[in-house]
Amino acid sequence: MAATFPFSPKEVYYIGTWRRTPYRADADPLCLNGLQKAHLSTFDEDVGQLWKVQPHQYAPNAFIIECQEVGEARFLTGSLILSASQNDACVFLFDLVPSLRGRSCDVSVRIRPASKPELILCSTESTRTVQFMTQCDADQPDPQGSFVHNIAWEFSPDVDVPQGSSAIEATEALAVPDSMPCPEWPMSLVEPALPQVVEPALPQVVEPALPQVVDTALDSLTPHPHHVPHLRSPPHQNTPSTSPVPPLSPSGPIPSAYMGGLPSPRQITSAITAPPGRVFRAGSATQAASAQPAQPSRLSQAQNIQKLFA
Repeated sequence: MAATFPFSPKEVYYIGTWRRTPYRADADPLCLNGLQKAHLSTFDEDVGQLWKVQPHQYAPNAFIIECQEVGEARFLTGSLILSASQNDACVFLFDLVPSLRGRSCDVSVRIRPASKPELILCSTESTRTVQFMTQCDADQPDPQGSFVHNIAWEFSPDVDVPQGSSAIEATEALAVPDSMPCPEWPMSLVEPALPQVVEPALPQVVEPALPQVVDTALDSLTPHPHHVPHLRSPPHQNTPSTSPVPPLSPSGPIPSAYMGGLPSPRQITSAITAPPGRVFRAGSATQAASAQPAQPSRLSQAQNIQKLFA
């Protein structure tokens, strides 16, 4: 029995809750307290939270527990109250479970009464109560999906309290969970780093280059044979013109091609009113006259005008 029994009869233990309920940073660690009736209390209570474990002959994993410093009534019964008689003590069975805090001196177990092994000694930290429950009832979650009841306990041996130190300072290493994760409840409070979301680079939109519009010089175009250039067309310089009449420049000098080449308004009027035999040429000092003057007809006027521009 000594080889399989994990508790020492000489040690005094804190029986802390094996917490699987949601962790609260402002909540104190709780342990089993036997004063008046079994319940949960903090580790720094004055009395009722220290226990001795004694093996029992009922089975290799059977034991009874005895509360310390509470007077004559110190054995925990099946009604979860203390009794002065050891014969009234409830015989418990333990089943080893994974360690909560990972300390080699701690013993984590699930406790069942030998008379009703289908029940489990459970704790409810929200109400600080202790009760027997079935596994099915103890696993019922709250509306948020979290466990409400703890179904295991962790026995931690007491340590010597230095003079002038409080009980909570002496048991802080035993009661406060460390950062080691356990199988059912993550003890670490470090939030996982969020994955970095890298936004994809937007494709660069290259606008197509606009075609360059080059103004074509008017003198590079071949004019129509019957086209009369506009008066505001630029003059041709040092380039022989293929047009019968070179263009005029509104601001530059009149080209030499126009000097004496076009009739004046008076000459045009004379050509219209002149007799049919008379011909006027621009820039000419001599005129051919008809022997017999007569009134010009419309045909002769058109012919005279055509000859002026010939």
